[in-house]
Amino acid sequence: MSELPFVPYEGPEPYIFVSYAHKNKDKVYPIIKRLHEMGYRLWYDEGIQPGKEWGDEVQRHLESATMMLLFLSPMAVERPNVRSEIQFAWSKMISILSVDLEETKELKHGLGLWLGICQRVLFYSYTDVAAFCEKLKKGMPKETCKSIETSKSIEGLQVNGKLYGWRECMRVRADEVLLYAAAVAIAMGDPLQDIFESVLEGDYTVLPEVSDLVYENRMGLSCQIHNQSVLFGNRMLLESHGVIVDLTERDERTYEHDGRRILYFAVEKRLVAFFVVSYNSNAVPKFLRI
Repeated sequence: MSELPFVPYEGPEPYIFVSYAHKNKDKVYPIIKRLHEMGYRLWYDEGIQPGKEWGDEVQRHLESATMMLLFLSPMAVERPNVRSEIQFAWSKMISILSVDLEETKELKHGLGLWLGICQRVLFYSYTDVAAFCEKLKKGMPKETCKSIETSKSIEGLQVNGKLYGWRECMRVRADEVLLYAAAVAIAMGDPLQDIFESVLEGDYTVLPEVSDLVYENRMGLSCQIHNQSVLFGNRMLLESHGVIVDLTERDERTYEHDGRRILYFAVEKRLVAFFVVSYNSNAVPKFLRI
């Protein structure tokens, strides 16, 4: 497929920025065409009008995007423009969803650092574009699709405890944070796992693998996800691992009342989010009991 699959999106609604090596377009175009048919708003660099400065237009569209959809391959790794887009997205804390068009083991030129925590989906393990896109949409921001309803809120749900709310502490995809938190909660058997399981709607295949789970008494736990260090617990846990907690202890007290407590979530020594929760008296996790 060499012709343009559709006119790139221009407008005020949330959209996805597509980054790819042009020599991979025969694989990329059928995928983004299918996503476009599913209702997703996508911008790719064929949308640059004649007479416009290429670099300025790419930066403007990437800076305004909700997420970057990166099509990764050994060829893309070697393309300076693709690497520049990844670095810019990383510097602006724009979430990246990577589609591995081909097996790409060696992330040279600093890509191993820049891609870091980003989710990677293996296109080369699929034979059908439509089936792959059904899998891919689980990682796509729902607000970028005109035909997809927003996901149900998990705030206020209660089983063996209650989740009162949560807040992001850096610019990351909300669904990515919830998937990571769900994976950790389920792996450790947290009493709140039923609440996080509601995010999955029965599809456990989207959960990242949790390894090297270590319980740290009265503080929380540490583990590995996608070869990244993950912490889930209280302030003492994060500070013991050298993570800076921007929320002051005075701020914490505005949340911690009537049995509520804060659980922090950090990845690679960076605070990503915190959750305000409470547990039933007989369901407090052992590693948080004083």
